Amino acid sequence: MDLYAAGFNAWNQLSFEPPSGDDTEPDDLSTFTKVLGDEHLERPRAGLYYTLVRGSSKNFCAGKSLDAGDDEQLQQTYRVTQAANGMTLGFDTQQASAKNIDEKPGGPNQHALTLYPTYDDFLSKSNSTSWPCQGQVCEVASFDAGFLVLYQDGSVATLGDPRYQDCLARDTSKVPGDQPGLVPDLLDLGDPIKHVTAGGYCLAALTTSGSLYVWGQKSAGDKRTRHIAFAEVSGMPNYFQVDEDKDVQDVAFGDGHAIALTTDGDIYVIGRNGNGQLGLGQDFGVEATRWTKVELDIPDDSDIVGVAAGPRASFILTSRGTQET
Repeated sequence: MDLYAAGFNAWNQLSFEPPSGDDTEPDDLSTFTKVLGDEHLERPRAGLYYTLVRGSSKNFCAGKSLDAGDDEQLQQTYRVTQAANGMTLGFDTQQASAKNIDEKPGGPNQHALTLYPTYDDFLSKSNSTSWPCQGQVCEVASFDAGFLVLYQDGSVATLGDPRYQDCLARDTSKVPGDQPGLVPDLLDLGDPIKHVTAGGYCLAALTTSGSLYVWGQKSAGDKRTRHIAFAEVSGMPNYFQVDEDKDVQDVAFGDGHAIALTTDGDIYVIGRNGNGQLGLGQDFGVEATRWTKVELDIPDDSDIVGVAAGPRASFILTSRGTQET
């Protein structure tokens, strides 16, 4: 598999090669460029200053963050998700107890969400609050003020700073905002959610049939929120078309941009492009106000299998087989 990247690269966070010793600040990548190859690569985890990728036999780390030689710290980072306000959320797998009459010995694992005020609290395992989950947790994504949780049954929950209720997309008088609560408008779609993503104050859920639902908060007193990728976003999950209503296979959000892989194998981007994160070239401009197709230079025998995003970067995963992320 190969990883292609575009966007902010001031700390070499898009370069997995050993440092050259040159003190010159590296250029941002304005087009999608191959940055990593391995037998298998998971979806990247990217912050503003770093990118982490788990491969088939090792972890890869680029940029200014964790010690690339500290494998245990890298593994810990993959077990949690951190919001921009510092809150850190992880989920632990617990064996179901046969003492509960509603559970059977050897049944599926039960998950618990655990919230820490800061990443340091996570490392020291202190000041945490936990909630048992009725179903297995498949995926956790973070936005600037909280988290988005996908359960195995396709339902979606949010939790975080209750001041950003449009991001939580639910009535916080029933379940407080700082506790996991289901998003009601995503429960009765007749089309289970298979993937969630978030960035800045914008969140999204992707259904198994390829429909994209987006919600969030336009303005939260933060300069970055003026660059939200979707002008019509609101506190209710609404269906958003990609190009001419194409089905979506995968999607990822950065702070002010988004990248989508359609089921016909094309890549579309929208939003801010100040660091080249849309991969459209140096001459494109600072913003795409509508979904724009990216012309890619990848081998003819490669298939795009997934996308990812950091705050100001975008990633594409390709495979020459039938592997998936």
